[in-house]
Amino acid sequence: MSETRPDNPEVRYVPVEIVQQANAESEEIDLLDLIQTVWDGRWLAIKIIAVFSVLGLFIALTSIDEYTSEVKVLPESQQSSPLGSLGGLARQFGFSSGPTETNGGIPARMYPSITQNTLFLVNLLDHTITLEETGEEMTIREYLQEHQKRPLTYYMRRYTIGLPSLLISKIRSSGEETPENFTNLAGLDEDLQTSAHGVETIRLSNRDWSTVRQLRSRIESVNDSDTGIVTISVKMQDPVVAAEIARLAVNQLSDYVTRYRTEKSQRDVKFIQERLEEAKQNFEEVQQELAHFTDANRGQLTAVARIEEQQLQSRYNLTFNLYNTMAERLEEAQIKLQEDTPVVNITEPPAVPDRSSEPNRLFIVVVFILLGTILAVGAIFVIKIFRDIRQRMVLANSEN
Repeated sequence: MSETRPDNPEVRYVPVEIVQQANAESEEIDLLDLIQTVWDGRWLAIKIIAVFSVLGLFIALTSIDEYTSEVKVLPESQQSSPLGSLGGLARQFGFSSGPTETNGGIPARMYPSITQNTLFLVNLLDHTITLEETGEEMTIREYLQEHQKRPLTYYMRRYTIGLPSLLISKIRSSGEETPENFTNLAGLDEDLQTSAHGVETIRLSNRDWSTVRQLRSRIESVNDSDTGIVTISVKMQDPVVAAEIARLAVNQLSDYVTRYRTEKSQRDVKFIQERLEEAKQNFEEVQQELAHFTDANRGQLTAVARIEEQQLQSRYNLTFNLYNTMAERLEEAQIKLQEDTPVVNITEPPAVPDRSSEPNRLFIVVVFILLGTILAVGAIFVIKIFRDIRQRMVLANSEN
């Protein structure tokens, strides 16, 4: 006997309100389950958060205070728009006037790169600073190598997870010998360092390389493209030292920019000065010859003597004109040198900070508390998942 099936099966429609109510109750139950799970593992969460809170407090209290000194400079405007005065009008309406050209100078956007340059930092290391507390004078290199405090966490990390790399570096440094042609750029002649014909290879000891990297991390330069102001920040453990190094960095940057812009003009002035000295010496020699000849032949000039006098007079006029020309050229070269010399205006001089910029101890503690909370909640759910898996395995074994 075959089963009869109705041609038109009965279809029942469930109201949407009932479905939404069922989903809401399910979500409410899931949320309550989650809250209940966290509540059940509250003691574990409290322990983990407490451990991270103590760790954050320990790191915050053992961190060394750092002070930041800032100096703001406004380089001389050397840029010109290809559209002239229309370029400024175009920028007001948000249009770009195309690339700008510099008149042989260094644009302000390159200043941050200069302050991070290795040669710039090596030269800066040899500047002398004075510790205000003791009155002791030392170089920046000596200060960074011998007068920097290390937080306790540094030594804990160095002699735990960093111990292998420390041993490897010790073995390498003990096996290396200082080369005979070892060059410390800080001791080179300044003209040799900046001359295009006297390029030297940078060779530093491992300790000096570490000091250069440390100084690089403590100097930060930012160029504001809207105002053109360059802000140089120096971070040190001593507020007075931070302000002093900021001042030295700005002075060295100004000298670098000036040398770069006026290098050719300075060579021209030096060359003309040498030629002027030669012209002056020749003029004085001819002047003396003409004077001696005139005194020796006073009142008895023969035809030969007159020709010789004319020759001396011609030489005298030639050397005199050359001397005057070189003097005028020297004056023009000096004026051009003055015109080419850029002006770096200090809009805000470095000040000794009255409060530390780092560390933010409250922020450190809050971050560790949040991190502990996240890990605690995660640990509670991981433990619950493992318990559920274990219970299912036990039930499966019992049924078998």
